[in-house]
Amino acid sequence: MGWAYWRKVIFFFSISALSGAGLVAVGTYGEGFAKDDDKSPIYLVGMSLAMVAVLGTFVENHLAERARTKARERAIKAETELALLCATVLPKVAAHIRAQASRQTALNPPPPGAAPDPTMTTEFDSLVRTVLEASVNLTIPPVTPLSPARARSAYYELDSAGDFQRVDFYPPNAAPPRQVIPGTGTGGTHIRTEILDPGQLWVVDGTTSRISHLLPTSANSYTTVIAAPVVDGTRQFGMLAVDASEPERFAAEHLRLIEALATLLVAGRVPITP
Repeated sequence: MGWAYWRKVIFFFSISALSGAGLVAVGTYGEGFAKDDDKSPIYLVGMSLAMVAVLGTFVENHLAERARTKARERAIKAETELALLCATVLPKVAAHIRAQASRQTALNPPPPGAAPDPTMTTEFDSLVRTVLEASVNLTIPPVTPLSPARARSAYYELDSAGDFQRVDFYPPNAAPPRQVIPGTGTGGTHIRTEILDPGQLWVVDGTTSRISHLLPTSANSYTTVIAAPVVDGTRQFGMLAVDASEPERFAAEHLRLIEALATLLVAGRVPITP
């Protein structure tokens, strides 16, 4: 809604206001007439002003409703396009990027025992933060930047000891998820057997049959988890987890979105793996 729209609204609002003020003035002026005086001109002027006031109000409301309709249409179109992006475009793009990264690494394997390039490690850390922000802001973003987090994301990486170390989480004002998930503990076994080994999503929907070992040990408001494996064939790197306060906050396309974001982490992780 640009200046042209607001100019029309102000114009018709002014007409309605002036017409209403004119009606009051005509009524006040008409009270000064004698009983037998001809009041038809006053009636005619009053009726004309009333019609102008009603017409101005109608046009003003019509413009406002048309603007609301356009806003709703734009919102629906944007939501549809985002769902299409999450369900079709992004997963395919992420898969192609991962395939390219895997092929490049296969053609140019790093020397045995070579340390990761520090520059690529820094770039991967930035990628992790971008993915974590996207997984929250594209699913259940905070109402405002300072509002309490309605969703939380975290990336856990499998270390050489077999434990899962938290690399980063988002948003910063959320309750931090646990720092380490021991690989020999219940949580680590759960991640391996239910997420990494089958290479598939794990969805906790709040029912007792879908228990999550990813939640912190302390009380919190997160009861729903979508965990995506970060794997490339037999190479297991870690897990991307996004949790929310209730299952209803996640939509079907969010599953594909989180899975695609995890695939992007694979593409970023492959080249820096010795």
